[in-house]
Amino acid sequence: MSLFLAWPKKTQEDLDGKIVSLFEEIEEKPSFEADRVGKVSEDQIRPVKVPLRNCETVRQLLLRAKELKTTTAHRKVYISPDRSPEERTKHRQLVDPRTLR
Repeated sequence: MSLFLAWPKKTQEDLDGKIVSLFEEIEEKPSFEADRVGKVSEDQIRPVKVPLRNCETVRQLLLRAKELKTTTAHRKVYISPDRSPEERTKHRQLVDPRTLR
């Protein structure tokens, strides 16, 4: 299982430090390795993929992610699960407001 995080990249980026800080904010301490994915672009935010070993850890992090909105340092960080293409399509259909009419 993996998580995707999104926040702007700065010139001198300490990716691991940022993620440790984020996990400490929601009182979790999983082991991880993180990398940015996608094409390098100045005008787009490249997501950070954080593979985790345990599905339960991913679930706990996703449940506690809403707590980040109350912090100033991580207010704009978005956390989402790593989904397969089929799962992304189903999720998109569920949250698309045009399908709710």
